[in-house]
Amino acid sequence: MAPPRRSPRAVLISVLLVLALGLAGLLAFNAQATFRDHRATAERVLRDYARLAAARFAQRTANNLYYMACWPVVEAFTRSGAAARPDRLPTPAALAADLDSVPAAFVRHARFAFRLSVASGQLVTAGAAPSAAVRRWLRDTLPLHLEAVYMKEEHVAALVDSVDGASRLVVYTLAKPASPGAAATLLGIEVDPRAMAPFYTMSSEKFPLLPRPLTGGVIYDSLGSLEVTEPAGRELYHSPVRYHPMFTARDSVEPMMAGLHVQVTLRPDIADKLVIGGLPRSRLPFVLGVLLLTAGLIVTALVQLRREYDLARLRTDFVSGVSHELRTPLAQIRMFGETLLLGRVRSEAETSASRRRSGSSQRRPSSAERSSSGSCAYVASRRPNPRSSTRWALSYWSQKSGRTTSGLPKWKHSVTVLLPPCVITASTSGSTLTCGRNSAPTMLSASSKLPCCGPFETTKR
Repeated sequence: MAPPRRSPRAVLISVLLVLALGLAGLLAFNAQATFRDHRATAERVLRDYARLAAARFAQRTANNLYYMACWPVVEAFTRSGAAARPDRLPTPAALAADLDSVPAAFVRHARFAFRLSVASGQLVTAGAAPSAAVRRWLRDTLPLHLEAVYMKEEHVAALVDSVDGASRLVVYTLAKPASPGAAATLLGIEVDPRAMAPFYTMSSEKFPLLPRPLTGGVIYDSLGSLEVTEPAGRELYHSPVRYHPMFTARDSVEPMMAGLHVQVTLRPDIADKLVIGGLPRSRLPFVLGVLLLTAGLIVTALVQLRREYDLARLRTDFVSGVSHELRTPLAQIRMFGETLLLGRVRSEAETSASRRRSGSSQRRPSSAERSSSGSCAYVASRRPNPRSSTRWALSYWSQKSGRTTSGLPKWKHSVTVLLPPCVITASTSGSTLTCGRNSAPTMLSASSKLPCCGPFETTKR
């Protein structure tokens, strides 16, 4: 027997479960995409804050260098009278004598003071004697720097470079000529760049890297790490603590103040204070867990539907087999009883016995039908009209047997058609008609097309 067709309801449920799994996957993907968008937005905000901090750090460093290092050197040369007297050039120690503590500490790191005639290139030094490479560097570099970077209204400039294996910072000023038409003269000092270290962190409380409303009062050392390099890339300073360069920005000090390059790296966990709600945390493990749980539940439901289908198929096969085994002998007993009721008996006892057999066999098919009702294609509410079915059965019997039904009392006869494995009973009194076909019980109707053939008998009640 062919297996039963799947119920449209089961197919619909399976499709809905698969769609639910697809929807869960779509929601998981959307949740992860939203997380990535929020994370990228928060990181862009933090990088903007890092750029702001780098710009403020460069501005603060330039201000500290100008007011606490370079301008005091100009004042010291002015007080010494070196600009007016070409024969007088004070040493770095003499220049630091009249300065405040912070500028004086800076000037004491100077290796020598110098006077350079721009026109003739004559170089005079006071203090430690520079090497020939350093002297040549001063003669070649300072005139070019004077033309390109020096601002006369600021009266001072600085430059940093690595010469003769060491980093060197030069702070110089254009001396006022002693007489009109005199050659331009540069006065300055050459200092170890490490002397600028105090100026990188100076005034951090008054001029923090980020405004206090953003940082919530975080102290300077906990905000991030700083790094200063010369224009050639050689490192001059870095903070004691270095953080992972996740949120890093670079900027540069103005060229007049040596054009130093600065870098600020924000501490990663400062994001909770700079971004409302902090950096979004990944929900991928939770989303994947929920998705896997949903997939497991849906697969379990599909397996249960498959098992239900298999159980329904087994039930149908069992009921069909039992119905076939019951209907075939009962139909034969009923046919034999109806044959006896036609009057072909020899005694009243045999007639009485045949009535009992016929009545018992008529009751037993009803029990068999009830036992097989779970697999019938039609329910009681859809049974056909018994009289129309009777007329069809009589007409079918007439065609097959070649006999006419005009002489039969139409309302007192029944027709039993025994066509193995088909059994047809048509009653003119309106009893329910049944038909067993392929071992599966169905209801007989006037529109049925059963390929039955075989003997017919009519029995008078």
